[in-house]
Amino acid sequence: MKLLPSFVTTILVLLILFNSTIVSFTYAYYTLDRTTFIDVFCVNRDKPELLCNGKCQLKKVLETQDSEQNIPERIINFKDLYFNFNLLNHYNFCNYSIIESQDIMVYNNLYAFKPLQVCFHPPRL
Repeated sequence: MKLLPSFVTTILVLLILFNSTIVSFTYAYYTLDRTTFIDVFCVNRDKPELLCNGKCQLKKVLETQDSEQNIPERIINFKDLYFNFNLLNHYNFCNYSIIESQDIMVYNNLYAFKPLQVCFHPPRL
């Protein structure tokens, strides 16, 4: 039962890592083994005059990565945000005469330090 959360966490971390590095892996595969990459992924194998050489697949991968990372729109436009500063020149302080100078709460120090003269030892068996 304790293995399930760690297993789920591991799977999620691996998915995030794979998703963030898929473009790098595709470019590395294209750079290291270009002929196999062209044979496996190139869409324009039938038209060698286009000189695509697998760049069509690289473009697709890059477009999917760009579409997934859309820039969030600005929700608040600060140009249209108005601040209303209401500065009060008149302050109304209430003078309560009900509360007179009385001791409302008195501090009681109930602690007394009593050093032990004899240290208690448990009985020996």
